[in-house]
Amino acid sequence: MAETKIPAIKNIPAQIDTETKLALDSMKEALEVRLGRRGDPKDRAVTHRDLVDSGLATDLAKAPYNPNIAGATGFGPAADEVGDVTVPPSPTVLTAEGLFTEALLAWNQSTNSAPYKNHGFTEIWRSQNEDLSGAVLIGTTSAFIYTDKGLEYNRTYYYWVRFISTTNTPGTYSNMASATTIENISATMTSLSETIANMPGYSVLTSADTTTNNNVTTLSNSVTSLTSTVNGHTSSISSISSTQTNQGNDISAMYVLKVTAESNGTKTVAGMLLGSNASDGSSSSVVAFTADKFAVWNGNNAATAPFIISSNTVFIDSAMIQSAAITTARIADAAVSTAKIGDAQITTAKIADANITTAKIANAQITNALINDLDAGKINAGTISSARIDVDTLNVKFFANTSSKIYNHLSTSVAVPLIRYGSAIRGAGGTTTYTGSDDSFVPVTITSVRNNASYTAVLSAVLGNVNGGSVQWSLDNSNWTNASGGENDIYWNAGTYRGYVYTYQGQITGLSTSQSTVYWRVYFSGTYNHTHMQLHITMDNTT
Repeated sequence: MAETKIPAIKNIPAQIDTETKLALDSMKEALEVRLGRRGDPKDRAVTHRDLVDSGLATDLAKAPYNPNIAGATGFGPAADEVGDVTVPPSPTVLTAEGLFTEALLAWNQSTNSAPYKNHGFTEIWRSQNEDLSGAVLIGTTSAFIYTDKGLEYNRTYYYWVRFISTTNTPGTYSNMASATTIENISATMTSLSETIANMPGYSVLTSADTTTNNNVTTLSNSVTSLTSTVNGHTSSISSISSTQTNQGNDISAMYVLKVTAESNGTKTVAGMLLGSNASDGSSSSVVAFTADKFAVWNGNNAATAPFIISSNTVFIDSAMIQSAAITTARIADAAVSTAKIGDAQITTAKIADANITTAKIANAQITNALINDLDAGKINAGTISSARIDVDTLNVKFFANTSSKIYNHLSTSVAVPLIRYGSAIRGAGGTTTYTGSDDSFVPVTITSVRNNASYTAVLSAVLGNVNGGSVQWSLDNSNWTNASGGENDIYWNAGTYRGYVYTYQGQITGLSTSQSTVYWRVYFSGTYNHTHMQLHITMDNTT
């Protein structure tokens, strides 16, 4: 229903007794205070419409004019309304992938969104056993991917997630997903190196001693050696084949091929070890090489060795790796079909097409952003420059308690107040009679006016017999236009003085880029006869 317009309150007639006039004046003052037309605006009465429009109450469904009547349902504080407490659905297809000391979780990846309207966030639960009852809450997120950090090496963890709505209603749990963290590569390499070093023949392979047959004790062995020495410079080629067994069923077989060179006190060794052993029901084998450089060549293309080891660094020309655990990676150019990155620090990124659930950017310089759908609820900090807001309609429910201005239409725009007001009074005491013809009264000048500003003009006067009266405005104080929305030929022939109120509403047009002042007056082209007159002008620059 449209808002009910409240009429102006007429002045108390002068031709009444003093006691009645005092009573009516006090009632008029009290009414104007409650209507907010006089005094401090904080003393204005609050209407049911005010409560509904501000969101502090809901509209009345029954007995709309009295919330105290039985059955007047629908009235009450808006905050008392019950939110949507529907139980959220289960997250779909929870997956978990183990990293070194982290686990990367993902769910609802097909849509990257929650399948219900009032989604709040997601809880992540973890257990070291495949038992939800022993799981603990380890975190929450508004995204659909989560990285669980600070885990132990080579251990399996079990995960569940569930949605929580904006009313804090928990949903049902997802499927269980497990992730096993990767073993400590450094510790594993150290352990493997110690195991190989303990294999039979390792000391023979790494030693530069040419008397290799003294380093191995076997039940059956074959040692061949070729040595040449010139002026103290010695080179040799040795091969050892050996087998060993004992009564404890410890058996081993070994083949060692080694080449050595010694010159001026410097010894170098290159060789190969093939070994196999078994003991107490367990067995192992090893192939080991020792060399400063190791390479594998392609017999059909000798231009480049596809695999080289030099100075403890491995060089691979081309590799296909199904599953890799890399502690530190430096990739100059990567083509990745699907990537799940728990924590990334990227210096320069060029992304052709990206679907990002949650982004935290401390400082971003974006040349051109095309955002198809942005929920304004996600903007909860900072300010947006007015120059960046260019829309025909701006839906604002509430304005903060601040003094706002608006730019005017001048060639060099200037910020002006949203509302402009001015007034003038003639014959304040009401004891002087003004008569004559063709004259104007109560001039009002309003500055800082925007072109197309709307106005409300209120004329209150005590008039006798008059004719040809009107309220007028001008842009140059010379050419005058009758105000719209009211009486433009005020005429009375009552033979006595009476109080009258006239209201006008319209819009100011025609202000040039160098004009921002509007002049007002009351003009009688015929006869005038009055004891009191006041003109109030309110101009709204927001239209």
